[in-house]
Amino acid sequence: MRERTRVRPAIVRLSRRLSAGLGGLLVLAASAQGPALAGDFEAGRAKAAKCKQCHGLDGLGKLPIYPNIAGQSAVYLAAQLRDYRDDRRQNDMMSFITKELSDADIDDLAEYFSRIEIEVKVPE
Repeated sequence: MRERTRVRPAIVRLSRRLSAGLGGLLVLAASAQGPALAGDFEAGRAKAAKCKQCHGLDGLGKLPIYPNIAGQSAVYLAAQLRDYRDDRRQNDMMSFITKELSDADIDDLAEYFSRIEIEVKVPE
């Protein structure tokens, strides 16, 4: 009988540790998705005037060398803008344009362009 009472608390402790570890993994997995952005759509619309020459106010590249950014994830867009601003990604025009952007500016632009709805059709 005494052995059982010793084993049971050990199992309970192990179970608690595993639960805590699993909870920690879930938190890490959620944070890997990136931070939630708190961009302002209307402010982003106003700031997008700087982007219209290449990407248009609709987020659709005006020439084949300019990517479509409409409907992209806000987290993705913000990460790309920060990478250009902080010289982790290189493009002469984007690096120049993003140098003056604050984190709030980036979040606003990401929110604006991410909320543009586009229709995708798979070819038959």
